[in-house]
Order: sequence, then structure tokens, then C-alpha cells
Amino acid sequence: MKKYSLLLTMLFLVFVTFTFALACNEVEEYDDVIICGNGHLDGGEVCDGEYFRPGYSDCRAYNADKTWLSGTPRCSDDCQIVIGTCVEQVQ
Repeated sequence: MKKYSLLLTMLFLVFVTFTFALACNEVEEYDDVIICGNGHLDGGEVCDGEYFRPGYSDCRAYNADKTWLSGTPRCSDDCQIVIGTCVEQVQ
């Protein structure tokens, strides 16, 4: 009887572990989906609403080749950085 009890316990643990692993994989796949406009940084979004990924909240993130005097980029409706109030230094 103890052998069957041990076997059932082991099968149960394998089942729980496998189920948990599948659930974790589903969440990771969902993280790759980009849902622009939900106020959360999903997948490869650099911004969403007022939220920016680290390093993308200044004008240099829009174009590092230019010299910016002041301003702040903004996030477009399709979750892309746009110039916003960035003021470029004229050479």
C-alpha cells in the first residue's frame, strides 16, 4: 500500500510541476504581445502614454546624432517617440 501511495504522490508532483511550467510559458508568450495605449510597457514598446523605457525619456533617445537644447519627447498614439517639445541646437 505504501508503494502505491508513494507512486501517486510522485505522479501528482510531476503533474503539478508540468502544469505550472505550461502556465509560465503562456505568460511569457503574452509578454511579447504589444498592446499600445494601455498605459503599460509591453513587448518592444519604447513608450506608452506617459511611460517611457529607461533611457528613452529625453530628446537624445529620439535622435542621438543631434544636439538638443531643451525639451521633452512625447509618446505617439502608436507608441513611438516623437519630438514633442525638443528644441534642436542649430549649427
